[in-house]
Amino acid sequence: MFFLTPILAGIILAGTLGAGSYVTEQARDVVSKYNLSQISHVLEIYYTEDGKYPKNLDEVVKKGEAKNINVSEFKYSASGDGQSVAVLGAKSYCWRSEDRKILEATSTALCQP
Repeated sequence: MFFLTPILAGIILAGTLGAGSYVTEQARDVVSKYNLSQISHVLEIYYTEDGKYPKNLDEVVKKGEAKNINVSEFKYSASGDGQSVAVLGAKSYCWRSEDRKILEATSTALCQP
């Protein structure tokens, strides 16, 4: 019985560490989706006011609509006429103006306007 105690403690510790890693990963997913959601809202406001999407995310920052959002974390693509855009965020989450949904994108090619 004495020899089983350290083994059981090791198993419990390993399981706890694994669960903590999983929770941390889930938290990162939630934050990634939230940040992308905030960018999408800012882009919709910009489109409503200007009738087209910006050429780049820096325009949204200059206009003051992207407060507290680090736009450098996102890859932004706009169509030539400014009528459609796509934003690729962390963890391969994509928002496209055509779909207006946050979806997983397995590649950058899938996240195009």
